[in-house]
Amino acid sequence: MNLEILIKTLEAEVEVYNELVRVETDKTNIIVEGNIEKLDKIMNSEQVITMKINGLEKKRMGIMDGLGLHNKTLREVIAIAKNDGNKTRGRLFKIYKDLKESTDKIKQINEQNQILIKSRLKVITDFTDYVQSAVSPNTGNISKAGKMATYDKNAKVVQQTQQNNETTIRRKF
Repeated sequence: MNLEILIKTLEAEVEVYNELVRVETDKTNIIVEGNIEKLDKIMNSEQVITMKINGLEKKRMGIMDGLGLHNKTLREVIAIAKNDGNKTRGRLFKIYKDLKESTDKIKQINEQNQILIKSRLKVITDFTDYVQSAVSPNTGNISKAGKMATYDKNAKVVQQTQQNNETTIRRKF
């Protein structure tokens, strides 16, 4: 059984997964920066890489079907492979190790990114709640340190009054 074409396809997959690790790492830095435009661009790059992976995966499955290895895992293929002069078994094991390492890194980075995104969303939600609580429920005017202001359509103060019962809103971010 000639596994060379399978090995070449798997090696290409390893390269693409390594590219995804780099993109996911960059995405972490962009999430920390909070740059939405860069995040959008990197997510587009991520989508292109995912499509490459899907294409290589379909190719791999077709090759495995052609070799009579339908539904076999890479570990099973390694066990079946002969350790010929090209050291097929050793090459397959290295690919397996590299793929596992890449997918483990991607999983770890994605978990970290989820935590960062949840943290960012919490800050945004808290800030939104703070701003909404500072808006007077009856008039929609913003109250600050006991002063009430009315604004015109150009956001200029047209009337400002002092409230008798000053309230202070404290919220920790």
